[in-house]
Amino acid sequence: MEKQIANDLKDIGTSILIVDDEETVRDVCRQMLVFSGMPERNVFLASNNEEACEIFQANENITLVLCDISRISFRILFASVDNLPVFISQKIRENNGHSLIDDLRECSDRDFMFIINSGYDKEDIRQVSEEYGASGYMQKPITREALVKIVRKLFDTPMPVKR
Repeated sequence: MEKQIANDLKDIGTSILIVDDEETVRDVCRQMLVFSGMPERNVFLASNNEEACEIFQANENITLVLCDISRISFRILFASVDNLPVFISQKIRENNGHSLIDDLRECSDRDFMFIINSGYDKEDIRQVSEEYGASGYMQKPITREALVKIVRKLFDTPMPVKR
């Protein structure tokens, strides 16, 4: 089993862009993909929308974007109701009112897939994924097995982002 996972992404033949504001998350995801057979030169990292757009424009071979939910839609606020902490989701947009996906759609006319990941509740991630037409979603902490499984599935049956 371990050997199969280690080579499961060797034949992908495309590039992946990982966008997360946490350097550790970006690095660990890159390591998991490389360990699973992707060439390191095919895994790109960005910490914000502007950087992601620059990398995306410069690399036509990127067909999958893995991004944190904070790049997309929600900011979690803390409030108190009856002296109990409550999470409140509030829609936000980075830069001139756009999410990362909006920005990537504007900076290039090519199709791409994207996976949303988050440490928030799985149902919240699923709802945002549906709203933005994501190709998939993952809950943090991300495991290598889960990452390889979803990437493999997407490249076996590609689902471009709806325009």
